[in-house]
Amino acid sequence: MKTKYGCRLLLFILLVNLTVGLSLATAQNEGRTEVLVLHSYSPDYEWTQTEQQGLDSILKPLENQIKVRIEYMDSNHSPGLLQGSLLKQLYKEKFAHSAFSAIIVTDNAALEFLRVNRDELFPGVPVIFCGVNGYDESMIRGFKDVTGVAEDNDFLGLFEIALQLHPKTKRIMIYGIPDDPSHIANVALIRKLLPEFKRQVAVEIREFPDIEDCITDIHTLPEDSLVIAVGSMRTKGGEGVNLQRANEIISAAVSVPVYTGWDFGLNHGAIGGLVVSGKDQGRLAAEMALRILNGEAPADIEILQHVRNVYMFDYKQLLRHDLIDRKLPEGAVIFNSPDFSYRVSREAYWTGAVALVVLVATIIILSANIRKRQRAEAALMASEEKYSKAFRNCADVVGIAKLSDGNYIEVSDAFFETFGYDRGEVIDKPSSAYIQDDGADRSFRLWLSATERNQLFEKLGQDGFLKNHETHWCTKSGEIRVGLYSAEVMTINGEDCIVYVWHDITERKWAEQELRRVNDDLEHKVEHRTQELSSLNQELIAMNEELQAINEELHHEVEVRRRIEEKLADANDELKRAFDELKAMQAHLVQSEKMAALGNLVAGVAHEINTPLGVGVTAASHLKQLTDQFKDFCQNGAPRRQDLIDYLHDLEEAVTITLKNLERAAKLVYSFKQVSVDQSSEVRREFNINSYLAEILLSMQPQLKRTKHTVSVECHDELKIDGYPGAFAQIVTNLVMNSLTHAFDPGDEGRISIKVERTNNHLLFIYSDNGKGMQQNVLAKIFDPFFTTKRGIGGTGLGLYVVYNIVTQQFNGTIKCESQLGQGTTFHIHLPIGKEGTIDGKRG
Repeated sequence: MKTKYGCRLLLFILLVNLTVGLSLATAQNEGRTEVLVLHSYSPDYEWTQTEQQGLDSILKPLENQIKVRIEYMDSNHSPGLLQGSLLKQLYKEKFAHSAFSAIIVTDNAALEFLRVNRDELFPGVPVIFCGVNGYDESMIRGFKDVTGVAEDNDFLGLFEIALQLHPKTKRIMIYGIPDDPSHIANVALIRKLLPEFKRQVAVEIREFPDIEDCITDIHTLPEDSLVIAVGSMRTKGGEGVNLQRANEIISAAVSVPVYTGWDFGLNHGAIGGLVVSGKDQGRLAAEMALRILNGEAPADIEILQHVRNVYMFDYKQLLRHDLIDRKLPEGAVIFNSPDFSYRVSREAYWTGAVALVVLVATIIILSANIRKRQRAEAALMASEEKYSKAFRNCADVVGIAKLSDGNYIEVSDAFFETFGYDRGEVIDKPSSAYIQDDGADRSFRLWLSATERNQLFEKLGQDGFLKNHETHWCTKSGEIRVGLYSAEVMTINGEDCIVYVWHDITERKWAEQELRRVNDDLEHKVEHRTQELSSLNQELIAMNEELQAINEELHHEVEVRRRIEEKLADANDELKRAFDELKAMQAHLVQSEKMAALGNLVAGVAHEINTPLGVGVTAASHLKQLTDQFKDFCQNGAPRRQDLIDYLHDLEEAVTITLKNLERAAKLVYSFKQVSVDQSSEVRREFNINSYLAEILLSMQPQLKRTKHTVSVECHDELKIDGYPGAFAQIVTNLVMNSLTHAFDPGDEGRISIKVERTNNHLLFIYSDNGKGMQQNVLAKIFDPFFTTKRGIGGTGLGLYVVYNIVTQQFNGTIKCESQLGQGTTFHIHLPIGKEGTIDGKRG
């Protein structure tokens, strides 16, 4: 029976190889499914490279069925692009004619971009994410047809291994910039986990606008600190710095240990730690994409969280921080180690030794049984040896499996060489699929898709044979291989078996796909260039027509503008004449206001002088009468001594009254003369501010004494300046008259305060009253010419305008008014003073 089996096997192998040789070419697929891969970062970022490697391990062997388009958003170098509409508009134009069946996004920036823009750019297309930090359901709330793999770092495990290697550590410092999406997500996760961290070690998060400030702060840390960066950064110049490069820069600049939670941090300055693998993230996302392409709904695919983290360390950094002799976790991967020897713990050593003893004993027992069996089978093996050699040494993969349970009976050596399995992992075990098939506990994974396997076996069961069907099988490491599968159902030893030949065409498919890709790119470029040239031609025609129309419009506009300019020139001349007349009229009105104020002052002073002069005349008249009486008395008789004494007493009283009133009149005349001369001339002289204020207020007594108001002056007795007293007097006079006119009602007992002081190179003049104040709309117009709220009852609207012009134009100073309705008014005047106490104003 064995000999019969060998003959039939050899015959089948020869027939299948002949069939394969005649049918190597396969029909091209008429169309391929399109999948878009959207990376958050740039292709030079090692994390992005490892994610893409994971995607390629699943998708690249399927290039004849799946067309993969890859885009890099470069958010680590240009984070500002994500905030505007430039990327959205670019993708909208670029993929306007693409019909994607699935979109794979890597990391937080790409997921957030697609969450905001998916419905506009790719409506209804399923999304698979991976590498997303700090995943939370709120990230995809309202975002339909989404699944993926969360990048869940075991930060507590990372802290623990770092503290094991550095037991004297007092603080763990987390650094980053506050607006990086990965940093924000990872910091949120760390804060969520911190309540579970039981160590007496401080965990502090510090954020700075750029990496230079981070390094400056790290330099201030004590030696018992550890540093971990959890996101991309930027330089002071605004250039993006990915986490891989950030670890390099920080580690090179500081002496404290730097740890990482990602595998790409190895070989880039970090000691290592408990890390996430980018390749695993990409591979798992690609497998989910295939499940969706095979018809499974995204909502039925569970989002993977808490994917296993791995202990990895950099030997160079362990050596730098004197950690070579520290005990590392079992199974830890060490990069850049000077030798390739394994580190085995004492427990593992003794466990292995005991297992070895048990295995030796088992081998001795089995050897006895095997020797007996070998002698019984020696004769049979001799007859089948030549057939077995032909079977094992076949260039293609050949295999025999039971039809009933799928258990493998035999495979050729090419099977082990191609798929990387050992004999013990295959024989007497069924094969299973990577996708849509959990498989039995004792099976080995061979098929990529259970759907593909089931369809082929169904056809094989119906027809009894298959010929050159393209299939996708996976190696032990997960690499996908493409081959032509031919099989036939045969009865061997009374049991139906599947005998197959699998011809590997992976390299040929890759070459075909690369050629197809190059052709597609070339066709796309030619089509795009043709469209561009056609579009440019149409644009040139349209531009020529537009230019001709614009030329005619310009000619018409030039003629219209010429006529308008002529009219504007005439209008401008007329406006200039009107402006000159208005300016002259304004100057005349201001001068009239000044003279009117001076006239009022004259009238008031004249009235004020009339009283002491009248008293003096009366006293002189009475004195003359007394003198005439005493003269007659002396001529008519001898005066008595008492008569002389009475006369002298009356004489002294009359003279005293006359002298006091004349002195008062003289003082009024002097003050009026001084103030009036100053106001009507522009003579510059040195004057005492305090004394001059007294003279100004004395000259205004006729106006003030008709009211119950009091005026207080606060000024240093010796404060002198060299300037124009007349202009100063006009400021004080107009402010006082403004208060008398507008601030108080008849019968009010108001208070007016004047404070003058010198501060450095300024003369500060503060004038205030406790009157009615004013509303804000009135306050905004008080310095406008001719604006008054008392027109018709004494207000001209020029008083404060004159003050404003004197302060700002003549003295180059500033004036500000503060007032609220019912709370009085205050004027703050600042006049610049020269080095020698002069106020350098302008004349005229």
